[in-house]
Amino acid sequence: MVVFLVLSALYLFGWGLMFDSDTFRWTFVQWGFFGAATSLSALLDLIGLTVGIMCRLNFDKGLAHYRE
Repeated sequence: MVVFLVLSALYLFGWGLMFDSDTFRWTFVQWGFFGAATSLSALLDLIGLTVGIMCRLNFDKGLAHYRE
């Protein structure tokens, strides 16, 4: 779980760093499908990271009554 969270955070960090490149920014703006696909990819990864953190923080809390 920790590996997944770290890799997701690194992916988002790397995606943000790509905006430092003029070529990437030009491609992102000019090619609508590319911009939409990369934005959706980052959004889904952010959602996955958020849910992963929530699951990690709430792991092993209060599910004993469902096992009976």
